[in-house]
Amino acid sequence: MQHPQPSSLFLPVSLEGTVRNIVLPAAVAVLLVVVYGVVYLSGGSKFAYTHLAYFPIILGAFLYGPRGGVCVALLCAVMLGPLMPFDVATGTRQPLHSWLIRGVFFLFVGGVAGKLFQAARHQSARQSLASLRCGLTGLPTRMRFEREAFPHLADGTVVRAMVFNDIFRLTGVFGDATAASVEVAAVERMREKAGGLPVFRIKTGGYLLLGAPNPCTDLAPSMSAAVKACGTSFYLRPSFGTAVVQAGDTANDVIRRAFSAAELAAEEGVAHLEFSEERENERRHRFSLLGELRQAIDNGELHLLFQPKIRLSDRRIGGCEALLRWTHPRRGNIPPSEFIPLAEYSPIMADLTLHVVDLAVAQVLEWRKSGIDLDVSVNVSVRNLMDPGFAARLVTRIAPLQPRPLAIEITESAAADPSCDVFASMQEIAAAGIELHVDDYGTGMSSLAYLKKIPATQIKIDQSFIRNMSQDMRDRAMVKSTILLCRELGLAAVAEGVEDDAAAEILHSFGCHYAQGFHFAKPLAAREIRALLADGGIPQAGLPGAGRTGV
Repeated sequence: MQHPQPSSLFLPVSLEGTVRNIVLPAAVAVLLVVVYGVVYLSGGSKFAYTHLAYFPIILGAFLYGPRGGVCVALLCAVMLGPLMPFDVATGTRQPLHSWLIRGVFFLFVGGVAGKLFQAARHQSARQSLASLRCGLTGLPTRMRFEREAFPHLADGTVVRAMVFNDIFRLTGVFGDATAASVEVAAVERMREKAGGLPVFRIKTGGYLLLGAPNPCTDLAPSMSAAVKACGTSFYLRPSFGTAVVQAGDTANDVIRRAFSAAELAAEEGVAHLEFSEERENERRHRFSLLGELRQAIDNGELHLLFQPKIRLSDRRIGGCEALLRWTHPRRGNIPPSEFIPLAEYSPIMADLTLHVVDLAVAQVLEWRKSGIDLDVSVNVSVRNLMDPGFAARLVTRIAPLQPRPLAIEITESAAADPSCDVFASMQEIAAAGIELHVDDYGTGMSSLAYLKKIPATQIKIDQSFIRNMSQDMRDRAMVKSTILLCRELGLAAVAEGVEDDAAAEILHSFGCHYAQGFHFAKPLAAREIRALLADGGIPQAGLPGAGRTGV
């Protein structure tokens, strides 16, 4: 099934000639007759009704240009000149000079109006032509695809989108001119590798290929190679998305599906994805979730649970980690794994982190009023630390808890980040008396040198090393060496993911200071922490608060 192509006048092609050659001239003629009748019935040319002639003159100029305007003006000059009495009641004829002067004005207006309309049409045609072909790359544009290519695509036709994900970053770093040169060079290579297949430039760095070969085997390797422009080699990361034309599709439907697949491929770090309705729905769900997260902050839908940190020396609570939870009014409990990664790459992350800090500060102040003095830590994203102004805002929010404020947990990758902004933020936070804890230690690619450099007071060993420590000698050796290193550096060691008493005993024998895990307690509400402390602060496996539920 091919898609019908509309005509430029939004009429069936067979009627265009009829409308232009018969209907429109007839309309002008009828208007001339109406004007003549109105002038005659009003008493003749001595009244101002003769100015009604400008309506058919301008209409003729609009429809047929200068010739149409002049021809209709000449007809008006004759009909309202020698053919029209000056005074119908007395039968007085018009003076020759009177209707000749009027006729000259008619001809002038018809000619000038026709020229103006003609110039406007030519300009519109030039713009339309420019919109059909990209001036930078020479490729046909989205409009060309929509007007000329898409109407002839049969159902089942494969359409592929290719997106260069680094074009906008190049623009920001090297400027528009360099980015344009890189894109032109990349397009030349793409046209060569596409083997003459139609290629359309849909947007900056985004292209549509019709019937293109397998992108993973035929296009991705060559398009990922260095592109030389302005005397420098640039590497672009293309991602591909495939869509299939279906019955009832519009051009926008096909473009949207192909580019949605390509953008999702870039997000997942793969070269190519085929469009999937299920993936699309998940993507829409994530975007809608991110939009609702702002409302969740304002509406009080977010709350904290607290994961106890157990002192292995006496098995009592020695602190806790604040964990964010979201109770959505329609969707129920939304796991942090669904919304935290989305927020981390959006502008809302700073506000979300500070909101968590506010909740934690309020809870600690409430506990202190009740005589409960418990250290609490809050997780902070590396994206927050990259913001030069974030540290100052964080210090201000935590100030009510001085002299024993909240502790801040940052991942090993954030702590080892070489950027000046991240290190400066850590220094500013530490200078305010706020402890820094390194989370997920052992999962990053950093060297030991960063432990000496950063102002941390606590190291949390990642649960991937703790989980199988009882059976895996290599895990046990790495955990033991890390704990010894922490003790030598004067840092507290915390083991995450402790799930049995054997692991807890091994950690205690190694000299580990604290442990977290379901063996001791799941994340608890503030009232459960209060009750646990009232019972002596010694959680036990199998009692309320322990177990593997409620992550």
